[in-house]
Amino acid sequence: MESILAFVDEYTLKARFLPACIAGLPLMALIASYFNWNEFLVANIVVGFLVGLIVIYLFSLFARSLGRRVESKILKEWGGFPTTQFLRHSDSTLSLVKKEKIHGLLAQKSEISLPSLAQENIDPDQADQKYNEAVTWLRNNTRGDEYKILLNENIAYGFFRNSLGLKWLAIILCILILIILFILFKVHYPYETYELNLIIEFSKTVKLALWLTLGLSIFMPFYWIFVITKKSMRSNAETYAKTLLDLSYNV
Repeated sequence: MESILAFVDEYTLKARFLPACIAGLPLMALIASYFNWNEFLVANIVVGFLVGLIVIYLFSLFARSLGRRVESKILKEWGGFPTTQFLRHSDSTLSLVKKEKIHGLLAQKSEISLPSLAQENIDPDQADQKYNEAVTWLRNNTRGDEYKILLNENIAYGFFRNSLGLKWLAIILCILILIILFILFKVHYPYETYELNLIIEFSKTVKLALWLTLGLSIFMPFYWIFVITKKSMRSNAETYAKTLLDLSYNV
């Protein structure tokens, strides 16, 4: 694992490649179904690995760009990153005592003058710029192994953000694969009627990999619809924000 991380960092693997792997599973299963795994085993493994790697890489590129695009739209709905929101005097997520303490620590350690309640009310945009500067300073000073917990929360947020970017692409892919499987069924079905016993008899001749592809193509849309949501992204963003702001005590 360490040799892999020497070329690809942990964030890229878990926040970009993992969503890409999940999105590409049905397609990789469909491709794998066309290999004869009983012959030329080494060649099949090499070709299958290369094809899978290309699919994952292409999906990871989409994950990054689409994830950022989704993030920019969602941030407008949220009114900014939770880190910025939690620092605002007008936000009640953090207790007043804790917020004042964090403001004081950030102002003292970063030498960035954070706005008062009156200043925030007069110019909210200017106040947000100051909060963003303080958050950027805090992020830059919480890197390294001693802040592993923050990296883990950032990876979790990045995973849901990039997954949300891939969401509809992945669902459309599942639908297309189901259509392909239906066409294959129609083309290769040897009987003239569709009696249940004939369908069962035909199903026994279908490759296991095609059944796996069918199962993934049916199951995965439920994962993308009910697990990968704006709510889950928001939850992880808030967890990251709270973890980051708590580290202002330790920087």
